[in-house]
Amino acid sequence: MQTLYASSRRIVASLLIAVLAVYAILTVLRDLDASGALDTGAIVVIATAVLAAALLAVVTAQSAPRFGFDMVAFLLAAIAVAVSWGAAALEPGFLVYLPAVIVAIAFATMALMLRTEAGAAVTKDRL
Repeated sequence: MQTLYASSRRIVASLLIAVLAVYAILTVLRDLDASGALDTGAIVVIATAVLAAALLAVVTAQSAPRFGFDMVAFLLAAIAVAVSWGAAALEPGFLVYLPAVIVAIAFATMALMLRTEAGAAVTKDRL
């Protein structure tokens, strides 16, 4: 699992950055009214997308995985996608958001498992 995670985490982080940008742009286009002002939901979507994209950019830039940071970045990406989903109009468009949430949570879970495994190995060596 560590090889799978290490070889694909940067690619997935890059794709999640693109997905978050698309969701933020779609939210802005949908919520922009005639006066040019955005509502609160769009501002929250943009803020969470920017924060998650910044953390994912750090994950993409790092060559070696840092499991704790990666876990937080992927978890925040899942939260940002969920916020975008919550700000969207209620329609059967949930299939647009669901794959990104599942992938982000899966990679956050893998990072947590690998971090726990690495911590257990260090503790085992001390005994």
